Amino acid sequence: MTKKLKISFINCVLDTTIFQATIASKVPTARGRNSAWFLNASLLHFKTYYELYSPEFSDNVEWHQVLPTENYVETYVDQIVENQSDWLFVGMYIWTQPGLAKIVKEVKKKLPNLKVMVGGPEVEHKDYAWLNERDWITYACYGDGYNFVKYILDCHFTNKKPSIDETENALWIEDGAIVKAPHKIFKDKKFYSIALWWHNRKIVREWFNWAKDQGLTIIVNYEASRGCPYHCSFCDWTSGLHNKVTFWGLFPIFKDLAFFGQEDIRYLKLCDANFGQVPRDMDMTKFWGMVRKKYPKVICPWEITWSKLQKERVYEIFDYMLEHKFDGDPENANLITWTLSFQDVDKSVLDAIDRPEIPWEKHKEYIHNIQAKYPDLQLVTELISGMPNQTPQSMLDTQYEVLTCNVRTRWYLWMYLPNSPVGNKEYREKIGVKVLNLKVPSDTLTRPPTQDDLEDFPICISYIKGMQTAIDNFKVAVWLKQFYSGYHSSMLTDFLDLALAWFQTPGASEVWQVVAKKCEDLIQGKTRDAFFYTSVYTVDMWSFMAKTMVMSLELMPEESIYTGATYEQKRDKLLELILQPVTIPDYEVEENSEYSILNEV
Repeated sequence: MTKKLKISFINCVLDTTIFQATIASKVPTARGRNSAWFLNASLLHFKTYYELYSPEFSDNVEWHQVLPTENYVETYVDQIVENQSDWLFVGMYIWTQPGLAKIVKEVKKKLPNLKVMVGGPEVEHKDYAWLNERDWITYACYGDGYNFVKYILDCHFTNKKPSIDETENALWIEDGAIVKAPHKIFKDKKFYSIALWWHNRKIVREWFNWAKDQGLTIIVNYEASRGCPYHCSFCDWTSGLHNKVTFWGLFPIFKDLAFFGQEDIRYLKLCDANFGQVPRDMDMTKFWGMVRKKYPKVICPWEITWSKLQKERVYEIFDYMLEHKFDGDPENANLITWTLSFQDVDKSVLDAIDRPEIPWEKHKEYIHNIQAKYPDLQLVTELISGMPNQTPQSMLDTQYEVLTCNVRTRWYLWMYLPNSPVGNKEYREKIGVKVLNLKVPSDTLTRPPTQDDLEDFPICISYIKGMQTAIDNFKVAVWLKQFYSGYHSSMLTDFLDLALAWFQTPGASEVWQVVAKKCEDLIQGKTRDAFFYTSVYTVDMWSFMAKTMVMSLELMPEESIYTGATYEQKRDKLLELILQPVTIPDYEVEENSEYSILNEV
């Protein structure tokens, strides 16, 4: 009898913060806190494909999903060791890679014969010398890995040595040198006609039941299509290998949606790159609505990435979802804050990063029309700093344009993704971008981090308008991220008044001097420690202000001395305050000391 081959998957994300403002916060959980499991289908993909094309071996494979826990390094290791896994499949993403490396190294101490297969967008295929630095990786898969995984497993069961000439989309080290199989675009109509979640409902139900027992709310990461037709500078969709889009059949999508409804799954994160791009997306939406009509509290859309150009169809779908209460249930309305991704609204910036978008004035019409029909609608947009052609003034103008549409903002750093267009050195030189490899905590910390906690976090900064503009842009980006991201809709219209009022509070300018000094040192390459910035991703914005800026909101004047001034006058004054000359001296951080924004005051 052939010994079972045991394969474990690590591709799960547990978030313990995002549900504070949703219905989940009203439901007691076994953990005493509100946690969500973003459930990924990677295991289902490979399991289904192997059963489809290697049925003679598939019964000899046991597929094991590592389940999410908060103390993940220790407990993930325990799960894999307890399973006595032969293989570990790992999804590599920029926000998970450091932690996953720690887990794999710990597992291999206890299971030294474990083989590790990595895949995902962080598997760099342009310059792959990085593989030499990760001796814990057995095989790396770039692009779609279905055929490569089938080939490797077949080799195991036939006692055959894998050959780079017989496969595709793969990297590994052989005789001390890195070998690379050619890339091929995956096309398989038979596979894309399968409802992956429904087809694997036995194992999926086990996951669902386990999550409910643990008090976890499941957010299903769901794909109705794969790929993106565009090539924006910052994006690594399909690992930058091609711009083809492949669609699952509508019937399997309908089966999966009905299954989620029957299983009482509350949220669906739609992972398509451009939902609304094609007419069939409206058909999917209407069936989705039928499922919600039968099961009113299920599969609310947690997140949707909308089509960049097909805005007429996008807002038709959006209107349908709002009319049919996709964002709530009979007892609770507006559970969802709908996201619109702009990156920027300045055409010169969007052109510089090859980001397609309809004209901003036309987009505002769509926004105002949908808001007029649904006045309680909560909208938020994602904006990116560090991009070419941005200036301090243009960034505040973008903030103003978006907020005056009653849309909240989230500002992000431009994270460097090696498989995106900006991963090419010549491309970076063309748009004046450099990569800064910052240091940030690998985990959410409740204490000041030490150097041992910090991991690499590469970001992109455009220097196309010179060093000083790059510094000033970063200061404005940090200010916008720290000060405005926590505002609710009712506070949007007076954002400049509130910002100027903050600078009137005692000690505010002194604290900002510390922040501005850190910004200058980061952009000039004098330090890599950026914990003060990334920490605002993980804690409440106003709590962060109170802790790091040592200020109480109660001290802010009710009325600004700039009340009555024009927008331009207020904007220019705020820029003067944000970009005030830094007068504090250089500071030195002793080796192995704790990093905290306050220890430099």
